Amino acid sequence: MRIPFSRKLLILPAVGIGILCLVVLLKTARKPERIPVAERSVAVRVLKAPSLAVIPRVIGYGHIQAGQEWQAVTEVGGQIVEMNPHLKKGALLARGDLLVRIDPAKRLTAKQQSTADMNSLQAQLRELEQTEADTRRSYEVENKSLELSRKDFERMSRLMQSGTISRSEMDETERNLLTQENKVQSFRSTLNSIPAQKQALLANIAASRSKLAEAEIDLGKTYIRAPFDCRITEVSVERGQAVASGQTIARADSVGLSEAVAQMPLYMFRYVIPRGSNPVVQEGKLDPTTFQRFLNLDAKVRIELGNDTITWTGHVSRLNDSIDSATRTIGVYVAVEDSYIKAEPGKRPPLLPNMYCEVELQGRPLAPAITIPRSALHGDTVYVMNSEQRLELRKVVVDFPQENIVVLRSGLAEGDSVVLTDVIPAVQGMLLNPVDDPDADAALRQQARGEGSAR
Repeated sequence: MRIPFSRKLLILPAVGIGILCLVVLLKTARKPERIPVAERSVAVRVLKAPSLAVIPRVIGYGHIQAGQEWQAVTEVGGQIVEMNPHLKKGALLARGDLLVRIDPAKRLTAKQQSTADMNSLQAQLRELEQTEADTRRSYEVENKSLELSRKDFERMSRLMQSGTISRSEMDETERNLLTQENKVQSFRSTLNSIPAQKQALLANIAASRSKLAEAEIDLGKTYIRAPFDCRITEVSVERGQAVASGQTIARADSVGLSEAVAQMPLYMFRYVIPRGSNPVVQEGKLDPTTFQRFLNLDAKVRIELGNDTITWTGHVSRLNDSIDSATRTIGVYVAVEDSYIKAEPGKRPPLLPNMYCEVELQGRPLAPAITIPRSALHGDTVYVMNSEQRLELRKVVVDFPQENIVVLRSGLAEGDSVVLTDVIPAVQGMLLNPVDDPDADAALRQQARGEGSAR
C-alpha cells in the first residue's frame, strides 16, 4: 500500500528537532579533563653490602673406614691349643687380650736344649778357669825350681873348672836344668793357650745364649694378643687347627681411631688451605712435619640417621696421592678419635666402616671482601639502588660462592644498597621503594662466620 505524500511530510519536524538537540548538546558539552600520569615505584628489599672476613668452608662426601687395620699373622707354626671364646667376627677385644695360643711344646724343647747347652759351656768355662789357676800356681813353683837349677848349674860349672867334680856329675846337673826348663816352657804354653780356649768358650756361650733368647722369643710368639682395642672383622681358624708360619688367622680394625675419606671439589679446597709460604719445603729441604702441621685443619663429620644428624669433630690427617680423573676432586682423610668411647647408645652410634658421611672443612678467615647473598646475583649482574632510589644494573666479578653467599672481587663498594628482590622486568633507572631486610643481613653475617649449614 502506498503512503500518501502528506503523511511523509510529517517526518520532517521530528528530524528537525533531533538535529536541533544534537547541536545544542555539542555546544554545551564540556571538554575532557587532562590528568597527568604519575611515575610508579616498585617496593624492594635492600641490604647494605658489607665487607666481611669470610671463613672458607668446603663440603665433601665419602665413607668411614678404620684408622688402623691389623692382620694377625702367625710367626711360628703348630696346632692351636687355645682360642679366645669371643674371637668371632664383630666382637670387641681390648688391648692385650689373648686371641689364640699355638702349641708351645716344640719351643719349650728348643728352650730346654739351649739352656742345657749353655749350662754345659758355662761348666767348661769354669773348669778352664780352674785349670788356668792351677797351671799358673804350678808354673810359679816350677819357675822357682828353674832358678834353683840354674844356680846349681853355675856352681857345678865352677867346680868343674877347678877339677873338683867329674864330667859325669856336670852332665847330670845340665840334664836336670834342661828338664826343668822344659817343664816351665810346658806350663807357659798351657797358660798362653788358655785365653784362646776361653774366648772360644765365651763365643759358644754367647751363641747358646742367643739360641736361648730366640727360643724364648719363639715361645712368646705362640701367644697372639690384640695390639690395641679392636673390633674383629674376620676369623679364619678354629681351635685344634694346625697353622703354618706366615698364615693370617684373623683381621681387626682399631676402635680408637676412625677415618672419614671424602672427595672435595678442588676449586673450593684451595680456599680452605692456609695461604702463605710453601709448607712442603723449609730452607730448601723436604719437611714432612711442617706439612703435617699445615694440613691439621679442623673438620666436621656428619652422619645422617633418618631425621637425625650426628656430628663428630676431627682433623685432616692426610690427602690422597692424586686427583680423581672423573670428578676432578681430591680425597681428604679426616681422623676422628675414640668414636666408640664417646658413643651414646640409641643417640650417638660410633663410626662404623662403610658408613656414608658428609665432611665439612673450615679454613682460617680470609681478608675482608664485599659479600652479598647468592640470591642477589643475576648471572654477572647485581641490582643496586643509587642515591636517587633508582635501579642500577651493576656488573661484578665473583671471587667464589659459598653456600648462600657470594664473595666478590670487584663491582661493589662497601655500603652500596643491594636489591634483594627479583625485579621483573629490571629496567635501568626505574624508581624503587626500598625496605631494609635485617634478617637477610643477620643470615649473611652468620654464614660468613662459618655457622649454619654449608650445603
